[in-house]
Amino acid sequence: MKSPSAATTWLPGLVLASATVILAGCSPPPPSLAEVSGLVVCDGVPLAGACVVLTPDRDRGTRGPISWGRAGPDGRFTLLADGQPGAVVGHHRVSVALQPTEPGTGKRPARRYRQPDTSGLTAEIRAGRVNELILRLEAGD
Repeated sequence: MKSPSAATTWLPGLVLASATVILAGCSPPPPSLAEVSGLVVCDGVPLAGACVVLTPDRDRGTRGPISWGRAGPDGRFTLLADGQPGAVVGHHRVSVALQPTEPGTGKRPARRYRQPDTSGLTAEIRAGRVNELILRLEAGD
């Protein structure tokens, strides 16, 4: 019985280690983020508690994590992406959702704003600046 040579025992490990290093070096860099804040109103009234979500528009070449933020009592929000301040630089579809409230406690945005594909809202986030969004929604069902 022949014993394995040194080359046959270490060669597979060397190939695996080399492939790991090469693949790690070829990973794309994380997407660039830019600061985003803004105001969301419904029929002119600040929309307290609204959840604002920016979804990268892959059809327009933007890739990366979604970003989101919750509006304060004054309707103002600041976005985070993967726990970091900001949103991916590029084009986004925007959605806005609001938790159910007691009847008669305020205006409710139309349902179409809940989904990025039906809201009709878009935003372009630009690098190297604070991007300020003003989202004007209409009340609805």
